[in-house]
Amino acid sequence: MKKRTIIKLDFFPLHFTVKGYIILVLILGIILNFLSCSTAPMSYRAETDRQISQVTAKWKAVEVKFYSGYKDICFGDSNHGWAIADHECRYTSDGGKTWSPQFIDETMASIDMESIDFITPLEGWIVGSNKLISHTDNLRKMLNTGKTKIEGEITESNKLIFHTSDGGVKWVSQKINTKDRLKGVDFINSACGWVIGDAGIIFHTTDGGSTWVTQESGVKDNLKAIYFINADIGWVIGQNGTILYTKDGGNKWMRQNSNIRYDALNGISFIGTDKGWIVGQNGIVLHTDNGGNKWIIQKTGIDVDLTGVDFINSNEGWVVGYKGIILHTYDGGITWTPESSNTDGALMAIDFTNSDNGCAVGINGILEYAKN
Repeated sequence: MKKRTIIKLDFFPLHFTVKGYIILVLILGIILNFLSCSTAPMSYRAETDRQISQVTAKWKAVEVKFYSGYKDICFGDSNHGWAIADHECRYTSDGGKTWSPQFIDETMASIDMESIDFITPLEGWIVGSNKLISHTDNLRKMLNTGKTKIEGEITESNKLIFHTSDGGVKWVSQKINTKDRLKGVDFINSACGWVIGDAGIIFHTTDGGSTWVTQESGVKDNLKAIYFINADIGWVIGQNGTILYTKDGGNKWMRQNSNIRYDALNGISFIGTDKGWIVGQNGIVLHTDNGGNKWIIQKTGIDVDLTGVDFINSNEGWVVGYKGIILHTYDGGITWTPESSNTDGALMAIDFTNSDNGCAVGINGILEYAKN
């Protein structure tokens, strides 16, 4: 039997083997380490709390009864917003907390609405797959009635556009010379705007949509989204990694290299003329900090299709996509944090008015952002 060495500690009324003493030291070390962590500096704990608050930001479903999914959403200010689907338009006047239908007649209900853009609470446009462009430039006087009277006719031959001057109470038809589906609309003021669509079509107006003039895109790809910074500088994106850029209002469109060959690009957002983001199929997020002279891929860790993106400044933005995906960044896309949407349905579009207020739409309805 191996002889054990006994150590007597005058200050401790017990005898320990060397092995037992070592175990005691280890236990005391663990206790001290725990106490030191609990007294971490306030700045460290504040940073940790901030990170936790980012992750726990959540979304809640808005109770909207609807038979089909929403495709796009846009706010004219922090209170007034519109969400559209194939055959329906809904409206909010309280920042997205509640939504009510805007009445449309049988003619407009036959339109497959695709994209919406509002430049103020008084003025906005909708484009659709049946060659519809609907324009509104006055806030509805009776916000809670949900009634809209439409003037004008759609015929199979002239493919009229609808315009409203009273926030959707009356709609007046306009013409556009195309048979192709319209997928995106962007106005920078009440007169100057563009629409894009299938087969590379781009149209431009300088009179609020009374007349539309074709612009040569130089491509035949289906175009998905459009974003203008001012009357001169804008981008259009679409299938097969297409990125088009103009610096003269669309008189000349030039290709930018996305380094994406086959995947469709679906959503675009810019802050100023330099910093921009594009999202697309298979989890693609592209970023530029020089106006698109060079686009780089930002890693998200996902591979599902992304459909929409919205940045409120050069650091903070959101991305949505299929399977209920919502990603949030605080550093311009260097890192992306998932947020729970509480749905596995596809989300198609997102719009924020500031860091605290925003909504997303998709096949299961409308979601409101709840930061805390």
